[in-house]
Parts: sequence; C-alpha cells; structure tokens
Amino acid sequence: IRTNISLIRRRMKSPALRFEMMQIGVQSSTDVCIVYMVGKANTKIVSKIRKKLSDIKLDTIISSGYIKPFLEDNVDENLFSNIGHTERPDVLCTKLNEGKVCVLIDGTPFALICPTLFSENFKTIDDYCSKNYFVTYLRWIRYFAFILAVAFPGIYVATASHHPEMINVNLLLNLYASEQATPYPLFFEILIIMALLELMREASIRLPSAVGSAISIVGGLVIGDAAVKSGIISAPLLIIVGLTATASFIIPQLNQQTSILR
Repeated sequence: IRTNISLIRRRMKSPALRFEMMQIGVQSSTDVCIVYMVGKANTKIVSKIRKKLSDIKLDTIISSGYIKPFLEDNVDENLFSNIGHTERPDVLCTKLNEGKVCVLIDGTPFALICPTLFSENFKTIDDYCSKNYFVTYLRWIRYFAFILAVAFPGIYVATASHHPEMINVNLLLNLYASEQATPYPLFFEILIIMALLELMREASIRLPSAVGSAISIVGGLVIGDAAVKSGIISAPLLIIVGLTATASFIIPQLNQQTSILR
C-alpha cells in the first residue's frame, strides 16, 4: 500500500491530497487507505465511506472484492455497481481531481473508486487526449457496442422467428436455407452457441496467457467450423455470436452484466 500511495503522490503533488489509514479485519489487520482531495471531494461522501469501512467486521481482508460489497448501495438490488475499480495510477488521479473518493487495500493493485456512474464505464483515459468530435464518435461506438452485446442475439431470434417480414427477401431466403439444414429450433441453437462462447471465454481467462490464445484458435476454427459443417448450428448464427463477442470485448468492465442481460 505504501507503493501505491507513492505512485499517486508522484502524480498529485497538491497539499489538498489526503490519505487516511485504517486497519480492517479481525485476524488479518489489513491496511486500508482512503484517498481524496480536500475541496473537491464531497465531505458527506468521505464521512459515509469512512463509517462503512469502520463498520466492516470481517475476519480477513485479502483483496478489494472483500470490501466492495460493503461500500455499494443496495448491492442485492442493483445490477450495475456504483463502485468502480482501476489499477492505473493516472486513472485514479484523474478521478481524484473530479471529486471522487478512492480506497486502497494492502496486497492488491486494484483501487476502488466511489462513487461511479454508469456512463463512466464508457470513458477511457485516452479520451482526455483526443479531439472532442473524435471522443464523441468513440463514445457512441461504445454505447452501440453495449446494446449490440446485450440485445443482438435476441433481436436476431425475435426477427427471424416471429417477424421475418422485417428482413430483406434475399437475406431471408439465405437465412431460411441455412436454418433448414439444422435439426434444432433457432432459440435452442442460440442457447447452445452462447453456452459455448461463455465456456471458451472462461477457459481463456483462467488459463495462462501462453495457452489462452490456443483456446481462441480451437474455439473459433475447430469447434465453430465443425459445428457448422456438421449441421448443429447455422453459419449466420456463428456470425451473430462473433459480432456479439467482439462488441462485449469493447467494454470489459461490464462483462458480467452484459452476459447476464444477454
């Protein structure tokens, strides 16, 4: 945690920067630090976070994930979290300058940012270095990617199965020819391929980086191509899922919510 504090202090040399240390965890006595800027951070939010941290009665605090649920409001009701996280000192210093309150936990490189708005998931640190028109363009691309990642498979199934008159005739004939070769209904097909997508994504995350790329090759080339040739799924569905997966990679911080909503 001293290293993390020094990384922040190197970038923010203002006397308004404050670090409040405390220990949480009955057995672990983990060092936790509240970071904020006097005059920018709301004093009520600082007091609220300080109280929430002092009320935690866990035996051990190993990482930021142990503390995050205690800082969230209505954690069981909200799908999207109002607590963000980052492991980049420049991002954290930017958030401090915007009036956010950050929490550092000893032993983990991730810092918690309180509070975080839904729209902040579509911002990057590179936006501050680009022209306004280009940032606006990229922001709309990210919003469109989120909608695509959540709703594209459902829109395809709803349109192709229940409202085919909305599709161009030539495209509809091609889709019909592809679906005729598969033994399962369209809805069941999309469930199968979405399950395969989640399996491959989870495998690529858990495996070492040297092996993770092999999962993409096996999943994309072997499983996908073999599934289409054997007639288990149709080729258009493979394109739909490929676009959906690519769109979800644009906003990795919303990956869990995107998977559930999809």
